[in-house]
Amino acid sequence: MRVYGELSRLLDDDAVVIGDGGDFVSYAGKYVEPSRPAGWLDPGPYGCLGTGLGMPSPPGSPGPRRRWPCCLGDGAAGFSLMDADTLVRHRLPWS
Repeated sequence: MRVYGELSRLLDDDAVVIGDGGDFVSYAGKYVEPSRPAGWLDPGPYGCLGTGLGMPSPPGSPGPRRRWPCCLGDGAAGFSLMDADTLVRHRLPWS
């Protein structure tokens, strides 16, 4: 539970927290309190693991000044961290 408390302490008022995972995210959804509507995004209880890193990247998403922290569980990280590696290796923009 400490990780959620530390995250909440660091959040800006306009941050959008993304949850991607199973149990890890179900607890995060209970303890992380965004200060604005739509300040929490997750794929839902039957959503797909590994979608979280792509959520802040759609066209029209807020600029780089707005923070989009992503809480990844172990399974979600296993599905999506190779995408982050590809972006870095090829020097591609994240959003």
